[in-house]
Amino acid sequence: MLLLAWSRVKRSHCLVPQRSDMSIGVVLDLVSLMGKHQKIAIEIAVKEFNNQLSSCKLDLQIKDSHGNSAQVISSGNFP
Repeated sequence: MLLLAWSRVKRSHCLVPQRSDMSIGVVLDLVSLMGKHQKIAIEIAVKEFNNQLSSCKLDLQIKDSHGNSAQVISSGNFP
């Protein structure tokens, strides 16, 4: 849950005059119950972060590992 910890970091890095979008990615096993819960929690955290700042928006990219995270990460086929 690195995203949750990161969202609490001082947000001065994004407080710039122009709008800044940042893509972040996560690999989850969406077949498992844990993966489904993690997806919901991360989506809520991103939504809350984006609602608090108008100058910095996170664009969440979720990739389903189908139980094999190492293979998905090593393939480099992230959206």
